[in-house]
Formats: sequence, structure tokens, C-alpha cells
Amino acid sequence: MADIDPTPTAPEPLTPASREFLRFHRENEEVYKTLVELAREFVLATGKRRLGVSFLWDRARWDLQIQTGGSRDFRLNDHLRAYYARVIMFLEDDLHGVFELRKSDAENLMPHLRAAGSLENIDW
Repeated sequence: MADIDPTPTAPEPLTPASREFLRFHRENEEVYKTLVELAREFVLATGKRRLGVSFLWDRARWDLQIQTGGSRDFRLNDHLRAYYARVIMFLEDDLHGVFELRKSDAENLMPHLRAAGSLENIDW
């Protein structure tokens, strides 16, 4: 019988795309907040517990432009959607499992988030 090492392995280093997500999030925290609010509103209004993040992504673009009166140019890069879907489901208990996921490079971020407990605590 092989010995099992109980020491957890360190996560793979953050990819450049994961670092870009963290930079964007720190500069635009209202994007996360808007997506969470929209997801909760959708679940409450429809009773449905599954949706695609792209459904909310385009609505968030609209809402953020309206809320700021167009004074901020929110460039919501579509490659960030996969990160937000995973992070929201991890951090928001009531939204766990709400997004449909496909394999993505965003999975690189998740071991770091689990270890840190929050996006703000990830050392990058």
C-alpha cells in the first residue's frame, strides 16, 4: 500500500488571464456586485436556479452604463465571464450552482480562492 502524503499541494501559479481578472476586479468591484444582484433578481423573479453568465453579462453592461450616466466606459471583456461565474458561485452561498459552466482557464483561479477565502486575500 502506497503512503499518502497528507500535505496539500500548492496551487499552480496564477495564469496571466487570472491576474488580469484580479486586476480588473480590484479596479471595478461594482461589476461583481451588479452580477450578484442580477443573479439574485433573476432567481427570485423566475424561480429558476440555472442560467448562463452571458445572460447577465450583457445586462450588467447596460446597467453599469446607465448607473454611471456613461461617465465610465466599462469594457467588460467576455473572457472575464467564466471567472465571475465561478467566483460568485463560490462566495455567494445562495447562488451556488446557479451558473452553467464549461471547462475554462478560469479554473486556474479557484484553488487560490479556496486557499485565500476571498479575492482580496489572493497573493498575486
